[in-house]
Order: sequence, then C-alpha cells, then structure tokens
Amino acid sequence: MPKDEATNMFISSLGSENRWIGLSDADSEDNWVFEDGQTLTSTGYSNWLQVQHEPNGGEACRDALGMESGHILDDDITASSRRGDDYKAQYARLKGNKNWAAKYNWIGQWLQVDLTNVKRVTGTMIQGSANVEAWVKYFTLQYGVDENSLVTYRHNDGIDKFFKGNTNKNTQVTNLLDHPVDARYVRFYPQLWFFWISMRVEILGCDRENFTVCPEPPPVPNTDTSGPECICPYWPGKNCTYKCITGGDVIMTCGNDATTPQLSSASQLPTAGAPNDTSQAKVKKERKTVLKKIFEDPSAFKSKLATEDNATQEEWNGWKTGKNMPQGYDSNVSPQTEEKFDVTSAVKILHVGPLSEENANLSVTVEYSMGWVDARLRGLSTGWEPVPASFMWAPPLAFDAAVRRAADVSKKRKSGGRGGSDHDISMWLHPSGILFHRLTRTLYLSCVPSMARYPLDQQECSFKLHGYSGLYFPVHRPKNASSPGPVTTDMTAVVSQFELTGLNVYSSVQQTDNTEAACHLLTGKYAYSADHCTHMRGCSHGNECAVCKTYFGSCQYESNDCNRSGLTQVSTLEVRLQFSRRLQSHVLVTFLPTTSVVMTSWLGFWLHPQEINGRVSLGISTLLSLIIKSSYGENPQTNLVRAYDVWMSGCLAMVMLALLETVLANFILSGGQVIIF
Repeated sequence: MPKDEATNMFISSLGSENRWIGLSDADSEDNWVFEDGQTLTSTGYSNWLQVQHEPNGGEACRDALGMESGHILDDDITASSRRGDDYKAQYARLKGNKNWAAKYNWIGQWLQVDLTNVKRVTGTMIQGSANVEAWVKYFTLQYGVDENSLVTYRHNDGIDKFFKGNTNKNTQVTNLLDHPVDARYVRFYPQLWFFWISMRVEILGCDRENFTVCPEPPPVPNTDTSGPECICPYWPGKNCTYKCITGGDVIMTCGNDATTPQLSSASQLPTAGAPNDTSQAKVKKERKTVLKKIFEDPSAFKSKLATEDNATQEEWNGWKTGKNMPQGYDSNVSPQTEEKFDVTSAVKILHVGPLSEENANLSVTVEYSMGWVDARLRGLSTGWEPVPASFMWAPPLAFDAAVRRAADVSKKRKSGGRGGSDHDISMWLHPSGILFHRLTRTLYLSCVPSMARYPLDQQECSFKLHGYSGLYFPVHRPKNASSPGPVTTDMTAVVSQFELTGLNVYSSVQQTDNTEAACHLLTGKYAYSADHCTHMRGCSHGNECAVCKTYFGSCQYESNDCNRSGLTQVSTLEVRLQFSRRLQSHVLVTFLPTTSVVMTSWLGFWLHPQEINGRVSLGISTLLSLIIKSSYGENPQTNLVRAYDVWMSGCLAMVMLALLETVLANFILSGGQVIIF
C-alpha cells in the first residue's frame, strides 16, 4: 500500500500494468479506506490517480460502457416493442431527453444492448421516463456471448435475481452485480413498474484484455494439473483448459470475484452459464406432480390440510415477523420469469342466494383454490406450512363488469393465537416453493332475468375472473369419474327460488384487442340433479350430507391446446350458473286456484237455464276472482308478455265464455229468435 514516496516509486518500477494498491470504497461509497483501516487523509500521501484498480471487476471495472456517451450505436440497442416513434430503443440512454417505452405494459417486454464485443459487466444504472411520471421498479437481467442463448442472472442458489429500480423518473439507480459476468449482450426485463414500462439505462464494466471466450458453453473441461478443478469464469480457482467447439485449447483464469462455490469433481460440474440445470429440472417435475395431485381432487387436499397442519405458534410468528422470509423478498414483485405464468385453479360454490327479478341482483359466495410457484420461497418449509397471505406475492386478479361488488368473507380472529388480527389462514407453502391459496369472496352479480316464460323460466347467470400479464388458469380434470374434480357446489346452501340444475366452467385466453376468438383451454359442463339437498341445510355428518356439500353431478370435459403468446392476452376463468324456477309454490298459489275458479264457472252448465240469477252471480263471481288474482298477485312486473299472463288470459276467456253461454240461453228462452250454426 503506497503511503509514502519510496513505496510508490518501488511499485511504479515494477511495470506499467495495473495493480490494486489496497484502497477501496466497498463499505461506503466515496469513502476510501486502505486494507489496514487508514483513510486517504490520515496517510498524508496522495500521489496517485483518483480511481485505483481492484482485481477482476473491482472499482476500476465500473466504467460506463457507452450508452450515455453514444459509443454504443443506435443500431446496437433493440427492444421487444416500442410505444411509438418517440419511444424507440435507441432513446434508452442514461440522462437522455427521451426514453424507451414498451408498446405493451406486460411482463415479457425487454430492452437489449449489444456491446459489440465481450466485456466484463459489473453493474447497471437506470432511470425512468424523461418526460412523464413512469419508471421501472424491479427488473431482471439476461446476458451472454450469443444473442440466441442468453441466460438469466441468478443468485448463487440458482434463483433469478430481481434488481431494484426506480422510485421516480429522474434518480439514477445503480445496481452492482454480486459476481461480474462476461457478455456481449445484456437484456433488461422489467418486472414491476409505475404507470408504464419506461427506461433509460447504462451498463457498467470494462474491457477484458487477453481474455478469450468460447462461442458456445464448453464441454467437460480438462483441468490444469497445477490447480483444483473449476469452471471459468463462473467458479473461482486456477487456470482451466477448455476445448473450444471451433477448435484449439483456451486457457482461462478464474478470478476471486466469482462467488459461486467451487465443486469437487469434473463429473459433477454443470454446464457453464446455467448452474443447477439438472436439479432445476427435477424441482420443476416435482412441482408439476404436486400441483396435479392437488387439483385432481382439491376437496380431498383441503381435508388433508385441515388434519395434517402441525405448524407451531413459533413457526407462524417467524413468518409474521419476517424471520422466515428470504432476504430481499418483495411481495410486490412477481416471481414470473416467462411469458406464461400458470395459476392452477379450482372453484367451489359455497352459497347461492335468491335472484331479485326487480333489481336483477344475485349473491353468490365462491371459494377459488389456486396454486402457483414462487421459486424464491423454495426450501423454507418442511411440509405444507401455513403462511400469512398478506406477506406473500399473489397474482393480480379482477372480476368482470357483471360483478357489482366483491366482499371478503374471511372472518377475523378475535382471540390471539395463530392468525392474530389477520384474516383466517388461507395460504400454505410447500417445500418446493408452491403456494396454495384459498380466495373466498361473496359476489354481488348483475343478472338480468328473462321473464318471457315466467314461471316456467330458466335463467343463466355468470361471473368471470380475469388474469393479466401472461397469467393462465389451467384447470385439471378429475383423476376418475368418482372424484369431485375442479368445480363443486354446496347444494345444501342454495337458498334461491330457483333450482340449480347445472353449471359450465370455461378457462380461456383471448387477445386484448379482441382480434381473435377466445381459445378455451378447458370447458367443463356439469348437470345437477340434487334438489333434495336443500332439505339437508345445516347437516354436518353422514354420507349423503358429504355428497350434497361437495356435489359435482355428471361432468363432461373438452380441452384445447392454446399455443399463443401470453403477453397481449387476457386469461379468464368463467362460471355460468344454470337455474330452473321451482314450481311447487306456483302450482299451489296460481295454477290450482285458477283451475278451480274456471271449473267452478262451469257449474252453471248444470243449473236450469231459468235460474238466471244464480248462473249470472256464479259467472260474475268467478270472473272477478280471476281479475283480482291477475291484478294483485305478487308476481315480478315486466313489460313482456309472460307465460303467466297467457295462462291468466286463457282462464279469463274460459270464464267469459261460460258467462256468455248464460246470456245466450236466457235470450233464447225469453222468445228471441237465435240461429246457431
């Protein structure tokens, strides 16, 4: 460490190559301290350049690589899309008076910089929009030597790294890489943003002198006998020899700035640039298997959760206090790293209220069971462990316009204990990083009934749950015909004036601009015949009670393969309830009384024609009874001609004909000449 002229002259005599002199501001920016703790001012010596060199990607390797200066040409800056000519990728330069903005405000948009040759990349700087209040809050990075084989920058455990971005449009936010990488192409993937995806960027790093990179990830390396086995430049170690695909050996030296742990044998080494690929594939397979088992029979799984929940109060408190949360976890940041993000789903109808014909209102309580993967949470539990939903990322969802209001029906716990003042436990975490969430809502639907066939009418009411930014709602078929499957109904809680005769469920995707018809991932049609279940309201045990509370009827499924990009699509999980009006009360209140009145009016046919007073009184009485019944009956009012109106009109016609017969018979008997053809 040169703290006097003699030491400085000695180091200078060693040659012109750059050397680190033990000075760093790693602990505090711009606060330069020697390795022995002395500062610049305390040594009393300052005969050196303002920026000194640390080895392999230290302070000296944080130069701006040309976005702001224009050294990187416009043609070397590309993007997935642009909002217009004023938001081209070439405008994504730090401190510029314009900026890049994506055309689509979805996850999956990217901005790419071609450095023209391989550089050591050590960090990035970003800003938001130059003109409007818009910026990127979080982003991920991809990098590589070949544009067609970029890899995502990850933590040492293989989890994708999420970089913090801006909180306003102008502040320059610097992110230094935990371990520098060597790349020609650097691609930014916005993950969370304010108002619109808008960026101005700079890339930090330096030239890689005398450093050769194979055009493709190297095969199994031949390790130099003078040092331990390693993968350069991803693992620390000594010189390693690689057989480049283009021929010839390349000697690479791994620097101490690489922080990924060294492996012990060449046979265990993963492909360079993609650590833990094999284990990642196993994890993905495990997650797929777990999700399939859950949603083939979600009712059985929820029962299993209720009986096998062995989590302790201490474990719950660990989640509540953040002790069990991974470092840097942000519930506002999506774990989505691809264009399509699956949220496997199932639906249970918990309650159906009466349909108001006057106000077109219907209340339905629905429980959505959802499962998705958040890789950041992998390995944080030993089994299915309850976690506080308010601390976890959950997919952004929205109901359609038919839902006037959605109320959260989760009850707050009044006592202490697990759950505290939060809502009842509704989310569980699997060791593989799968989150299982129960979302329960009472939906107040706008459902305009068709009254043309009243009271013989059938109605259909629907509600839709929408997902955006590449969200998909895969729905699994039941594992066998006797399993409940993805949609069930508590038939004991149907308190409507209608009988629930069935429902249809649709999981679909459609372009946001509606240029193409919706593609149905799965269509399920359920036919119900369980009106007897309404008499079991409040039951708690017995096989018949269990069947009615998890009723699924007879089912038919149809699935399609919708191979489309998820960026510009809206995914929809739709449920259509099918009703048929219960006729028992109408038979007793309407059909039997009016039929009796009509038949009573026919009794006049058995009276002697000369009993004119009795026959007229009988006819007028029955006529008035029908008029009163049709005028003051408690029936839904509408401007349409209903089946009820046709029935009442027919009854009035029959009584009028009976009364007309009395008049004609009296006219004939009184001496009038009437010829009846």
